[in-house]
Amino acid sequence: ISSQGRSPGPKMAPARALGLVVAGALFLLGLFHLSRSGDGDAADQLESDVTAEQGRPPADAVAQLAGERAGEAPRLAPTPEQLRFVPVPRPKECPRSLPHPYSAKLPLRFPPPANGTTLAPNIVHFVFGYKGDNPPFSFLNYVAVVSALAVQRPEKVMIHCGKEPAGFFWDLVRPHITVVRGRPVDGIFGNKITNYAHKADIVRLEALLVYGGIYLDVDVVTLRPFDDIMHMEAAMGYEGEGGRVGLCNAVIVSVPGGRFLREWYNAYRNFSSAQWNYHSVQLPKRLAEQLRGSIESLDYQTFHWPLWDEAGMALMLDSYAYDYQRNKAVHMWNHGIMRSKFKQFGMPWCFECHS
Repeated sequence: ISSQGRSPGPKMAPARALGLVVAGALFLLGLFHLSRSGDGDAADQLESDVTAEQGRPPADAVAQLAGERAGEAPRLAPTPEQLRFVPVPRPKECPRSLPHPYSAKLPLRFPPPANGTTLAPNIVHFVFGYKGDNPPFSFLNYVAVVSALAVQRPEKVMIHCGKEPAGFFWDLVRPHITVVRGRPVDGIFGNKITNYAHKADIVRLEALLVYGGIYLDVDVVTLRPFDDIMHMEAAMGYEGEGGRVGLCNAVIVSVPGGRFLREWYNAYRNFSSAQWNYHSVQLPKRLAEQLRGSIESLDYQTFHWPLWDEAGMALMLDSYAYDYQRNKAVHMWNHGIMRSKFKQFGMPWCFECHS
């Protein structure tokens, strides 16, 4: 999708970002059956996949995966019982109309899972609901999930929830994903953890250690399939030009129990909550330099450009200057949006006046 060359009408606000155009287009993609909806049984196939999901690996699966050799003593802090993944029953109904003035044919339909054999399984993971008791599921969160379903065509999407969200956008996607009760995360290797972001950092690593696949933050919009990187043992994208910030954990591709993830997880023995992004961004870059061959470090434009700073937010949400031709996904940096003048980002903001 390209917005270059567009000129707004005399009464329209200045042109906003391709990110918004993509978000809006993907929203319509799901709602109005423009994502290969000719496959009439796509939703039924996804539903059967979700129904068949048992969600319980062997009790000691993660502990086994963490060992370098058979018989090595487990090095993980959580007990096997804590690491059980329990799917939550799916609802019987989904909403029948969008808020006025929007309407759509429901339930949503998506293309069937992509065919082919890859080293990393075509499973997409999200982590949600570790911040507060009633976590809202926003329009941006919705677009992140819908774009992954429509573009990557995964075997399943698993959302690991500290607390399951509610609301209109959650009701739309709920029939198409597997909800997994994420374990309570109070600490790791004896180190106390209180911040919701650090808790989510740990849950994503545990999910990938057991299942493998693709992890995405709930503010990452998928633009192109990850097919050409699914054969890698692990892959992450640089944050900032040349990786000046580090390797960002908002997008991770990995095989189950991969060497890089095992080493990364066990490095949490030295975790400190005082170091905000050390274990999530800086440490992965250092480990990648030490464990060459166990991970591919991808160009900074692959996932995490534009950046989260003021210039990046303006480039993403107030300009057509960047064409996203090198992006497989765009990390929309929800925290950056909330600190910027674009904090009103949402469905009405995109569809009614600004996009």
